[in-house]
Amino acid sequence: MTNGDAAMTNAGEGRETVADFVEYRFAKWLWVYVAPALLVVGVIGNALSLVVLLGRTFRKSSLSFTLGALSIVDTAVLCTALPRQWLLFLTDDELDIRASVGTFGCKLHFFLTYYLSHLSTCWQRPTRLTCLIR
Repeated sequence: MTNGDAAMTNAGEGRETVADFVEYRFAKWLWVYVAPALLVVGVIGNALSLVVLLGRTFRKSSLSFTLGALSIVDTAVLCTALPRQWLLFLTDDELDIRASVGTFGCKLHFFLTYYLSHLSTCWQRPTRLTCLIR
């Protein structure tokens, strides 16, 4: 049992602990196995999309530029936000990237996480508009 599980138990009272619930075990499985797979598949998929979109066939299209930028921003979102949350879960909040990089690094990580997430949704709007116009 991890420190986080121990803090939420009522061992002497015979009640169920958080770790007894199937939802908790499923969430733990998702964080341990699916999060890193999502990171790897997302980065590889975005890199392949960028390679295809910058190829000779698509390079002349305005949609190619927009989708290429979206691919870059989505990769940046994956690489800034997901690793921190994954490490926090695996180490029961013991290892925080923001705490280990100092005040400036913490603020930069915070800014990049939220700015890039917002930028990703902003790049999706012109893509939808371009598809509707054609």
